[in-house]
Amino acid sequence: MKAHKSQHANDFGFAALAAACVLLVGCDSAPKAEPPPAATPVVDAPKAPTKPGPTRIAPKRAAAAASPAPDPDPTAALMNPGDELEPEPAPRAPARARAATPSAATPSPAASANSPAPTAPSDATPPAGRRTASDAERAAAARMAAESAARRQAAADARRQAAAAAENGDGGAWSIYLASFTGDDHREAARLSRDEIARRYPALTDAFVSSGARGSSVLAGRFAGPEDPAAKARLKAVKEMLEGGTRVFPRAMLTRTATDVDQGPPGPNDLRIVRQRFPKAQVYSVQVAAWSTFGSEDLKYGDMKRAAEAYCRELRARGEEAYYFHDSYSKISTVMVGVYGPDAYDSKSTLYSAEVDAVMRRFPKSLVNGEEVLIPLDPSNPQGKTVPQGPRLVEIPRM
Repeated sequence: MKAHKSQHANDFGFAALAAACVLLVGCDSAPKAEPPPAATPVVDAPKAPTKPGPTRIAPKRAAAAASPAPDPDPTAALMNPGDELEPEPAPRAPARARAATPSAATPSPAASANSPAPTAPSDATPPAGRRTASDAERAAAARMAAESAARRQAAADARRQAAAAAENGDGGAWSIYLASFTGDDHREAARLSRDEIARRYPALTDAFVSSGARGSSVLAGRFAGPEDPAAKARLKAVKEMLEGGTRVFPRAMLTRTATDVDQGPPGPNDLRIVRQRFPKAQVYSVQVAAWSTFGSEDLKYGDMKRAAEAYCRELRARGEEAYYFHDSYSKISTVMVGVYGPDAYDSKSTLYSAEVDAVMRRFPKSLVNGEEVLIPLDPSNPQGKTVPQGPRLVEIPRM
């Protein structure tokens, strides 16, 4: 029994010794541990911006190279290279418009076969949201268009008449009489009437006011004379104008336009300024020259007027108190010298005043169209002796 226990103890000791040897050998043959690598420094990540920045879009490098370089963008410095700002989204259409707008999607073949064919829009069916004009509205629009066309035609006719009158130099001595006014406020009454006529009757937009000392008239058109074909046609059209079945201007007629209206405001050497200074006095002047067409178609009255004004300036330069006067009715332009009162001529002695006699001595010949004219010394014998036509004393025309 003891021998058996001893043998068992020896076996246990031997086993323990062998295990210790194995552990020792294993420790010696194990590979040596490598030192740990150097620690990599950790860098803090950048903080996120407080506000979202521009969305990065992949740059189209190829397209940018093909197209010319755009102008520098001042906001480019605020973005990273290659960044672009996304375009703002287009505003959404209203619900009604989106419902009326057809879809851009391509319909399927089955849907196309079952759907009816599209029809072209017609005038009878107004688009959605638009109403059809009534018959009264269409009639009013047509009437307004006709009135506008009539106004344009009347204005064009007035411009043609004015151009023809300016070319002839007579200013259009005849017009169509429409209405007249008297009294203290005749000028204002005529002006208001003219405005109302032009507003209500598009064919008479060229109406104007001619005022005198005792009254004013409303006239229309400018014509060379009562036999002018344009004047006759216009007068006929005016007399046939109706309103409510009644003639509007039954008393319309052709009348000669006042001289002061034809010529406009008087100039510095215009004889009319003398009459304005003495509206009711009896004043005279000496006529020393005259220009006229004398009915010739080769001469223009405008040229005659300019020649008279030029001669007046020439006399003024020589120290004479010269004036010119244009009579568009007779188409005669005269040049006068001096202004004299009622004592310019003595009817009892048939003598002129000293001032008038001095002027006649300085201008012994009265010019006609710039040349002297010889007249018979004895009017009863036209073939007898002739003398140059001399100046004459004339009363300054009343306006």
